[in-house]
Amino acid sequence: MENQDLINKLKDEVLKDLNLNQKSKTKFNFGNFGLTLLLALLAVVALSQTVASAAILNKIQNSSVTSALVGQGAASSNLPSNVQNLPNMVGGC
Repeated sequence: MENQDLINKLKDEVLKDLNLNQKSKTKFNFGNFGLTLLLALLAVVALSQTVASAAILNKIQNSSVTSALVGQGAASSNLPSNVQNLPNMVGGC
């Protein structure tokens, strides 16, 4: 019985030194919260850009927009002579 009391006393001293019998107060880590908030913000921006690009694509598909290459022959005749040969001078486009 005396050994048990000695062991319990020693255990209490060790626990007191280690402060294990007190509840540890954990602080909220704002670094993780900030990173989560930043990632959520980036996801919202990416989603809005996706919706905007889909709307632009729908407008292009529904309209009669033609490529710049289709009207190139007619447009080049209206250009000044020094600008008409520009694509050939820079290596062609």
